[in-house]
Amino acid sequence: MKQSSTRGGPYATIASGIVEPRTFTDHSASAGAHYYVVTAETPSGETEISNEARAYGATELHTLLTFDAGSGTTAADDTGNAHTGALSAGVTWQAGKKGSSAAFDGTSGYVSLPKDSLLDLADFTIVTWVYWTGTAANQRIFDFGTGLGEYMFLTPRDGAGHLRFAVTTNLGVGLEVVLGARKDRTELQPR
Repeated sequence: MKQSSTRGGPYATIASGIVEPRTFTDHSASAGAHYYVVTAETPSGETEISNEARAYGATELHTLLTFDAGSGTTAADDTGNAHTGALSAGVTWQAGKKGSSAAFDGTSGYVSLPKDSLLDLADFTIVTWVYWTGTAANQRIFDFGTGLGEYMFLTPRDGAGHLRFAVTTNLGVGLEVVLGARKDRTELQPR
């Protein structure tokens, strides 16, 4: 992986030996535009550079829980901001895509962040990587809030079978909802 702060280079190598070729996170990117290209090492040498991709770095990460500890009752915040997640009794560790991962029992498992750890957020993005095997309605991928009055959540299946994101700050008055298309799970049977 190579990066430049100007379109067309020159590019500097920022990572090599990348195992997962479809994703890469540049944790060192500063604010502003950054330009990325990829090359590969082959027995005959380095390939030509890929098409250039542009990405914008903004503020630093607020919280990064990688859930790869493999043991214990916490999920460390890799940003250094001390937003360590506390795992409930319904969370266990198992093998994951990269090392270990957290497994939630689908009933009582959750991770809580420190009280008031999100108060300094205004405009933000939530990114998560989830392998959901549940079938029950209204299980949460994330659920932030103070109860029924203020909340924001994402469920892969609401009561009608839709992906549902909802947010409110006033006991449901002015509730904003985004629904995904209904996707019923079907199992493929070998012929």
